[in-house]
Amino acid sequence: MLRKFDPMGFPLSYQVGILGFSGLTAYAGLFEIGKPKKGEKVFVSAASGSVGHLVGQYAKLFGCYVVGSAGSKEKVTLLKDKLGFDDAFNYKEETDLKAALKRYFPDGIDIYFDNVGAEMQEAAIANMNTYGRVAVCGVISEYTDGKKRAAPEMLDVIYKRIKFQGFLAADHLNLYQDFISTTCNHLRSGAIYPLEDISDGVESIPSAFTGLFQGGNIGKKAIDANGVAKVVVSANPEFKRDDLVVGLISWGEYELVKGGAMIRRLEPMGFPLSYHVGILAILKEKLGFDDAFNYKEETDLKATLKRYFPDGIDVYFDNVGGEMLEAAVANMNLFGRVAACGVISECADASKRAVPNMIDIVYKRIKIQGFLSTDHFDLHQDFISMTCDALRAGKIQPLEDISNGVDSIPSAFTGFFRGDNIGKKFVRIAGFYSSLP
Repeated sequence: MLRKFDPMGFPLSYQVGILGFSGLTAYAGLFEIGKPKKGEKVFVSAASGSVGHLVGQYAKLFGCYVVGSAGSKEKVTLLKDKLGFDDAFNYKEETDLKAALKRYFPDGIDIYFDNVGAEMQEAAIANMNTYGRVAVCGVISEYTDGKKRAAPEMLDVIYKRIKFQGFLAADHLNLYQDFISTTCNHLRSGAIYPLEDISDGVESIPSAFTGLFQGGNIGKKAIDANGVAKVVVSANPEFKRDDLVVGLISWGEYELVKGGAMIRRLEPMGFPLSYHVGILAILKEKLGFDDAFNYKEETDLKATLKRYFPDGIDVYFDNVGGEMLEAAVANMNLFGRVAACGVISECADASKRAVPNMIDIVYKRIKIQGFLSTDHFDLHQDFISMTCDALRAGKIQPLEDISNGVDSIPSAFTGFFRGDNIGKKFVRIAGFYSSLP
């Protein structure tokens, strides 16, 4: 995969750094996945790396408040004094990353550009604001230690409606011209400063490569070899002798109701009152699911989902979290979507945190997003109309599990966490209904 390029007066190394995939990754991750607004607060991990140092500078130029983390005092000084980050810290000097981020972001984080995964991701999500966005670019901590899996608090993801999404720059080539134009303008004006760490010759590749995983590099790690080259002989009319080319070649390139409460008057529309607090062999035979399984009978959920979805999963509606989320992510297709609605496994046992493979999330570009129905009242009329039509036509079957009287509330509530209920759980009180979660 080669392309001819015009150096535009910049060093050739820029073509495999700031004007190459490192730059496009930073640009696309921040602006397409993060979607910043002026004044928002941005946290960048591995901020002195080839992508991170550019993300921070793009965010500052856009008008955001930016803090970065790095692995040495020298890198922290560089981020603050040379690259213009508002603040930075050495994560190796911190014993409590959640507390550290709380200190640097007392009003919370809006965007987290994640190059690290693991504990740093957990700490960032714990400190994120409502509607926060996580651009999952890399998981360097998992590359060096596969046991260091991120286990973010999924309740935070849901109730804060956080979106975290893996991505690759190759999916955003439509941004290339804007990226090149914007970045070249910043370079010419001196508004952005690319960091480069250049080694000479093919023989330096092994030490340069291993140094990436030890945090030895600052900025883009480039090898002065075949990343950028000059055409010597060519039979291809697109590439003439002496043309400069850039590309990838071999590995070495390698309740009390108060005023203002959310209540609404309802019209029964001929349906039971319980329908208004529920869904306006059961799954397969009564509800028409294509297939179903009892997870309690399965010893390997990843293998189970592979059996039921040999071609992969496109959408996972998650009510459970924990191991089921891990298994679903492992079986998802490229650009898979996870709607994180609930984490019942964590409600029953807080130690059952989901630890999805973040490398899958990055390379499959999976999006996981928490949500609350209260954010989508704009859909209410369409939802009511569609659901009522389906109910009247008998195309949808609501499941209800009704208990009677106030005295049934404790057992109904605890049974909910044991999985005793089928469908929506209600308690009928004096002819009216109260729903459990």
